[in-house]
Amino acid sequence: MSSGNSKYRNSKIKNFLFFLGVAIVIWLLTKFSKETAATLTVGITYEQLPNNTLLSDKNQEEISFDVTSNGFQVLFHSVKKPILEIPLMDFYKEGDSIIQIPETSLSKLVERQLSIYNARNFTNNELKVFLDRTISKKLPVKATLNLHYKEGFRAIDSAQMKPDSVLLYGPSEFIKEITYIPTQEITKKELQGNFTEDVALLEFENPKIKVVPKKVTVSFEVKEFSQKQVTVPIELLNVPSNTSLKIIPENINLSFDVMVDNFNDISGSDFRVVCDFSEKVSEGNFMIPKILNQPKGIYRVELSPRKIEYLIFK
Repeated sequence: MSSGNSKYRNSKIKNFLFFLGVAIVIWLLTKFSKETAATLTVGITYEQLPNNTLLSDKNQEEISFDVTSNGFQVLFHSVKKPILEIPLMDFYKEGDSIIQIPETSLSKLVERQLSIYNARNFTNNELKVFLDRTISKKLPVKATLNLHYKEGFRAIDSAQMKPDSVLLYGPSEFIKEITYIPTQEITKKELQGNFTEDVALLEFENPKIKVVPKKVTVSFEVKEFSQKQVTVPIELLNVPSNTSLKIIPENINLSFDVMVDNFNDISGSDFRVVCDFSEKVSEGNFMIPKILNQPKGIYRVELSPRKIEYLIFK
């Protein structure tokens, strides 16, 4: 008997809960089907940016407005914030630095994109979009090198870039002081051959500054070098006609690095070393030798001795 009563009570509870659930659903449908007034906030994205302009940092990222709509739609947009796309070119006039979009136009955009009707009372009654003017500059590229050559090797010229200049775009106040564009650092060890590589240009932290193109080809020629020594006679300059002068020594030794391929092509006759008597150091009776002429493609040229003594005979 008690078992039958228990089943009866459970059945009554289940029926009660069922009808309660149905009543709640009907109440919700009735409540949210009615028109209700609410304030919605939507996110903003800006599309169709005019040429030679950038968006200012002070532009709005969202906008609020009042609506009268059914409760389900209000609830849906309150839970998931919608995004409103603003087509800037629809409102832009040549030369504008501020685009003003009136409330009537915003209401139409909301209606078309979000299917929300009768949007009104927008924040500030209009949307102002602030633009920064951009300029372009053609600037040279400079390679940032951290190179270590194998002993006896070195580059025979400075690095070549292709292209050797790029275009820089951005707000004038940010780029007017920039005079060149560096590459990312190129690091090589034990280098002993020609180098060619596509290298990215240094990126700017300011996202409003753009470089075109973003990469250049860097190349340089690497050759093997050897040290060579030659002896060259010293030529005297500006010695008075009534002065007899003897220099010690009369010849000078030059040492330098030269490409192995050109080692036998260079001799002492390719150099001109002079001592200018008008620049003599009288206290020590010596002159400083100078190289006036030397062949191309040699490096680390050293003179020995570095001082030339002189004797005057009367």
